Amino acid sequence: GAVGVVRFDTDVEDATISVYLANGRHGKGLGAQLIQTAADWIRVNRPTVRTVVARIQEENLPSIRAFSRVGFNRNGHLYTLDLLGTGK
Repeated sequence: GAVGVVRFDTDVEDATISVYLANGRHGKGLGAQLIQTAADWIRVNRPTVRTVVARIQEENLPSIRAFSRVGFNRNGHLYTLDLLGTGK
């Protein structure tokens, strides 16, 4: 079945990512896998995008862990992934 949904709002060099996991899919490590797959997709399909940005509420620890596992770094109240610095 469905794992979840990823949405990107993009401009030329930045993309804001939103992730929603389907009911029953939480706590299984699927969030990080979904985020990684989405980051790989945007790297290939939108080559002008250099940074992916996530806005995560500070109390949403599972999301913070998932994005951190993929390589997102905290930048104030945002989490960012530098697509040029990931080695992929």
